[in-house]
Amino acid sequence: MELYKLIENKDPSQTSDMTDMTIILGRELTLPSGIAASVAKPLKDIHEAFLKAEAEKKEAERVAKEEAAKKKKADEEAQKIAKKAAYDAFMKCTSVSITGGSFQYKKLSTESSYKKRFVWIDYNTKTFYWSKTEGKEGASKSRVLSGNSTTVEVIGDMVSIKTPGEKSNIDLQV
Repeated sequence: MELYKLIENKDPSQTSDMTDMTIILGRELTLPSGIAASVAKPLKDIHEAFLKAEAEKKEAERVAKEEAAKKKKADEEAQKIAKKAAYDAFMKCTSVSITGGSFQYKKLSTESSYKKRFVWIDYNTKTFYWSKTEGKEGASKSRVLSGNSTTVEVIGDMVSIKTPGEKSNIDLQV
C-alpha cells in the first residue's frame, strides 16, 4: 500500500510515536535516552572486544618478532659452526693428504685456467703453499689461512679457499 494512504487511514505504524519494532521490544526508542540506553552495553562490548583483539594482535606480533630474532641468531650461530667445521675438516683432510705435498690443478680466481702446481699446507702455521717444482725447498708462493675468517667451499670437484683481505680466491681441482 502506498505511504500516503497509510497516513490518511491513520495507520498506527505510520502515525504513532512508537514503531512496530519498539512496541515488539517493549522499549521507548524515540527518545535519545532510550536509544543511548539500548546501544550503550553492546557498544561497550564491541569496544572491549576490539581492545582485546588489538592486544592479542600486538602480543602475537611481539612473539613473532622474538621468534624471528631467535631464529636469525640460531641461523647465524649454525652458519658460524658450519664454517668452522668445514674449515677444520678441510685443514685436517688436506693436511693429511697434502702436508707432504702433491701436484694439484690450482688457479687464483683472477686467472683464467688451472695450472698444475705442487701444493701443500703447513698445518702448524696454517699456510697454503704452491710451487712450480716438486718439493718444499724451491721457490714458492703462499697464502695464510686466517682461521675462522677463511671460508672453504666444495663445489663439485673444486675446492675454493676464500681469505678476507685477499683480492682473489684459490681454487683447486680435486
